[in-house]
Amino acid sequence: MLSLIRKTLRKKMTHQVNDSKLKEKDEKSILKLASKIEGKKSSIAEELEKISEKEKQRILTTEVSKHRGKESTIISLAYAILRKDSIAVEKMLRVAKENGILKDILDATTTIKYPGGQEETCTPLTYAILCKNSKTIEETLKVSKENGILKDILNATTTIKYPDGRRATVTPLAYAILYEDSIAIEEILKVSKENGILKDILNTTATIRYPDNKEVT
Repeated sequence: MLSLIRKTLRKKMTHQVNDSKLKEKDEKSILKLASKIEGKKSSIAEELEKISEKEKQRILTTEVSKHRGKESTIISLAYAILRKDSIAVEKMLRVAKENGILKDILDATTTIKYPGGQEETCTPLTYAILCKNSKTIEETLKVSKENGILKDILNATTTIKYPDGRRATVTPLAYAILYEDSIAIEEILKVSKENGILKDILNTTATIRYPDNKEVT
């Protein structure tokens, strides 16, 4: 499944910004940022610094489509995660932290639609788990801890819509268990224990809603 996502998003196709209300200059900034991530350019931080402080949050959380705008919508941070560009991820998280918008960035979602009909709406942390990007998982947990938002980030939910009509809502820990990512599970449990929130994290629940509205927690 992961190889399919990478194959889809790495095709050389035009990026498209999914926000018709965005100013033209800010749309150009988003497209330029996406292009630099795709080319793994070292000047990503400089590009971010050109964006006004007022617009940084909107620009960093605006979705950009690839694959002719049909299959996947992805924020800039998630695009860097997919491409395993640790430098771009670190720079975006640093800029977000310096501008007081770190939680907004880590709460922003990326939507993935699979050919079979399954759809997932992921936070940057669960997207890193999906991409098996252990470096970003570790960095995200670290920066969340340093900024006092770790519990919020570990309580944030990812939604999975299945072709048969089921809808699951899961936390990052449950998502890591679902995708059998032992490294992510270990990192989440370790940082939770170190910060005295292990019981809270282990007490979180996953919810599955069926087409007949039956709900299992």
